[in-house]
Amino acid sequence: MKIPKRLYKYQKFSELTLQGLKTQTIYFGPPRHFNDPYDCSLSPSVKPQSNAELEKFRVNQLQRGDLPDAARLELQAMSTEKISEVLVRNVKQVFSANIEQFQKNCGVSCFSETNDNLLMWSHYAGHGKGICLEFNTAYEPVNKPLKVEYSKCIPEIDPVLILEDNNFNSVLSLYTTKSEHWSYEREWRVIHKLAGTKYVYPAEALKSIYFGTELAQESIEIICLIIQGQNPNVKFFKGKRSTTEYRVEFEEFTYTNYSSAKQQGVVT
Repeated sequence: MKIPKRLYKYQKFSELTLQGLKTQTIYFGPPRHFNDPYDCSLSPSVKPQSNAELEKFRVNQLQRGDLPDAARLELQAMSTEKISEVLVRNVKQVFSANIEQFQKNCGVSCFSETNDNLLMWSHYAGHGKGICLEFNTAYEPVNKPLKVEYSKCIPEIDPVLILEDNNFNSVLSLYTTKSEHWSYEREWRVIHKLAGTKYVYPAEALKSIYFGTELAQESIEIICLIIQGQNPNVKFFKGKRSTTEYRVEFEEFTYTNYSSAKQQGVVT
């Protein structure tokens, strides 16, 4: 799957945001705090197995050289209904334990393919009083994002693939699948093995900062001063409301601090 060259991160104007800009860090928060109750906590439905598939599973298991004799005898005597019951129960236990560990230990940082979505500005950037950061995906940690898929139904997993083939791709999909109601986010996410991590990104990773339509000029200047002091190549864009469409439009500007402006005679 092709990764976009740019990904965007919406943020409120806050002390934590300013600290992140100053230290050039991206925070990986625990998924327990996400506003979607299903996010990273899905209990998947289990794909029903036909009698033929269950018999094939039985044969494959009996051919295992490491299967204990007692288990072999028990499996030989099982009905296909019982095998199905055992498969479903074991797979659900595997997923339940995996989800619990993920929520407890792992951190997630979320990004979007777009920087001008009104709902995103409202929900994640303080109702237009925040900012949106543009990252170059050639650099860590945004160089290995996972695309979020949107679905009407909860994912269905194949128990045989999990228990027999050790195929855990469906486990990962639980952390990158959301309801189609969230599709406007066009989300990509990066997962870190440790929640609460602040990952330091290289200066080249941050390309631009987009300022919300309702962000105060004083707040804009604070951010510009922070960035100019350590990363002068970052571009600045001021948002404004479109007069013809329900969207945010951006115009690039060059920031000149007060001392420089005074030396240049721009201000007195």
